[in-house]
Amino acid sequence: MAVAAAYKGAPKWDRVRNAANQEFERTTEDASRVAAMVVADMMTAGEVSEATSYAFDEAKVSQTMQQAAE
Repeated sequence: MAVAAAYKGAPKWDRVRNAANQEFERTTEDASRVAAMVVADMMTAGEVSEATSYAFDEAKVSQTMQQAAE
């Protein structure tokens, strides 16, 4: 985004910003889901459940595997 800042206000800025936002949402989808699970657990039980802990581990391993594939 720092490189695209020179285009701020121009159509290219909108395209670059939208592409960056889509990439961010795509790459943080699992983390966002786990974060929502943690919040729900904390609000209902006051602690993180085993299922949420497992989902966190699964997301972490998935991220590691994706990075290794690149």
